[in-house]
Amino acid sequence: SATSQPESTAKPQVLLVGDSMVSHVQLNIPAKVVAHRSATVEDIEQKINQYVTPETKDIFLLVGTNNIPYESPQLIVNKYSSLIRRVKSVTPQSNVYVLGIYHRCDRNDSVALNRKIDSVNQSLQRNAKAQGYEYIHTNKQSSATFPNTHRVGQKGLHLSKQGKAELSALVFTVLTACNPNRSAKPVNKSPSSSKDSNNQTPSTIHGSSSSAKPPKESDTNVKPIPIVDLTHEYSYIPTRPTVPNHSSNHEKGEYS
Repeated sequence: SATSQPESTAKPQVLLVGDSMVSHVQLNIPAKVVAHRSATVEDIEQKINQYVTPETKDIFLLVGTNNIPYESPQLIVNKYSSLIRRVKSVTPQSNVYVLGIYHRCDRNDSVALNRKIDSVNQSLQRNAKAQGYEYIHTNKQSSATFPNTHRVGQKGLHLSKQGKAELSALVFTVLTACNPNRSAKPVNKSPSSSKDSNNQTPSTIHGSSSSAKPPKESDTNVKPIPIVDLTHEYSYIPTRPTVPNHSSNHEKGEYS
């Protein structure tokens, strides 16, 4: 089950939830990061109500890479639509942001998988306005045939130090675009000295999905990283006009 240290009295208004692609991602704003290893889109749908609070104003979703090898793009998109409906019913007051599934290079058939990822992401982008969420591009300077290998770690699936820093900066950029009252730049954090998964930063939770896939090498020994300011690499214009108010292993691959 997911564990965390006690949170401060002021509950974070931002929630980043997904599979282990969001493990050890540190955001430079008050936020809760929930990473469920091996989670699929439907797993997150079942668990989302455990993490939202009345204070939650912005929800970022990053999940789907574990569905990609086994399901058609249309089925994955349908599951995402169900997830969005669930999120909207649990926390109708929140803004919802869907982060595109990252390209991967961990399997012999990675090019084919990345083409499926592109198909899913394109559908998620098309559906955004009708379903009431914002779609966020994650595969800049990356393609199905030539994925950005600097964005993923040595095994080709999970985010590298640079990839985590880019994701943190991207989330900050999106929120800043939607809320001009935020400060112009994120404040760099110092890396935590803890290596124990039970000593996560108070805003981070790690858990396992209910339909866990075969085990993989634990990433609990990965040190949290200092965040660098990469916001200049992104330009983001929200489509929503309103402004929110803020004060194993398979074919040489692995599961996220």
